[in-house]
Amino acid sequence: ALGAALHTLRQDPKVLDAAIFGDRIHVLLDRGERPDDLTGRLTQRGLAAGPARAIEPSLEDVFVQLVSPARAARAAA
Repeated sequence: ALGAALHTLRQDPKVLDAAIFGDRIHVLLDRGERPDDLTGRLTQRGLAAGPARAIEPSLEDVFVQLVSPARAARAAA
């Protein structure tokens, strides 16, 4: 279920990044997006989602965000 949700989130144009952290998914949303809107879009696609909530990014979240664009650029080269 997490894998399907992650795939769906990564296809969403309002999601800047999504990564699995334990039994949850951390999502970086476009400015102005609300976590509740994200839950609604997942439910519309037939995926069960618990309540979404805003969190302060952890050091790991920041690290993943920093290295992700570099990984993508290397893969494209």
